[in-house]
Amino acid sequence: MQTETPKQILRDPRDLKPHRDNPRGVIDPESEEITRLADDILKNGVIQPIVVNSKNEVLAGHRRRVAAIRAGLPEVPVVYRELTGSQFIEEIFLSENMQRQDLSPLEEARAIDAVAKKWEKQSKKTVTVADLSRRLHIPKGTVTSRLAILKLPTRIQHFFHIWEIPVNSATQLIRLLEWPDEVEKFADRLVTRQIAAKSLDALITRRMHDLQRQDDNQKTIDRQPKLERIQKQYVTNHHTPVVTRETVLDSLSKRRGSISLHNLQVVLDSTCCSCGMIGNQSVCLSCPLPKFINGVLGRADAEDRNEF
Repeated sequence: MQTETPKQILRDPRDLKPHRDNPRGVIDPESEEITRLADDILKNGVIQPIVVNSKNEVLAGHRRRVAAIRAGLPEVPVVYRELTGSQFIEEIFLSENMQRQDLSPLEEARAIDAVAKKWEKQSKKTVTVADLSRRLHIPKGTVTSRLAILKLPTRIQHFFHIWEIPVNSATQLIRLLEWPDEVEKFADRLVTRQIAAKSLDALITRRMHDLQRQDDNQKTIDRQPKLERIQKQYVTNHHTPVVTRETVLDSLSKRRGSISLHNLQVVLDSTCCSCGMIGNQSVCLSCPLPKFINGVLGRADAEDRNEF
């Protein structure tokens, strides 16, 4: 059974209203884009009808409406359509416009993101890329690349809006979000064609490796003053008695009675990790203090078992 083609009628574009959820936002009638479209409409008319609902709110064709008003057209072709069930305006917006490549990547991204947020609010569940792909009939790679644009700084989002940066480069640029300056630099190099999009993955991977190594080196440098302060404290603290194996054994031989494990834990808490390497496995494995505590606990456990 064939779907009946919606009937077109003519309406004054001034009687049509932008939908409140229009993903395009406010359209400047004086912009270069609208000026070019208005000139084309004067020559060829409005070829694609504007899609509106029963309230005369535009669901698809916001630019055509503004350009038609700018061109002074008294009437434009209109098709009436209503949202069905749990459908969102952004779905109509995407289906009507992406087929004609009438949207910029940023506009597509905003529409897809709006569908995701409304759907999550309605369904009370997390919406995945696969969910959006099935619902909007858009490849998963397209959904992923468009949503990646929204994670980038506003200035770089604009580059995608005016088609100055290849769409798929967004998924590569967000790998550098930990280093905002690097995102800006790579985006500018893409705009000025200093690098090719096909080389971007390898270049970013190499740069991330260098940046991570620099960060690791900086952390070591930042930690060094603390270690030096600790070392200086132990060297100059003359109130601390000399501690050697012999002095400790001598103290133990003179002690009467047992030492509780609670007191042993207190000593460990106040002594262990004074080196500043808390939780560092390579350091703890070479330190005798954890081994000593484990030995004491093991002996205590053995004595407990022998009592039975």
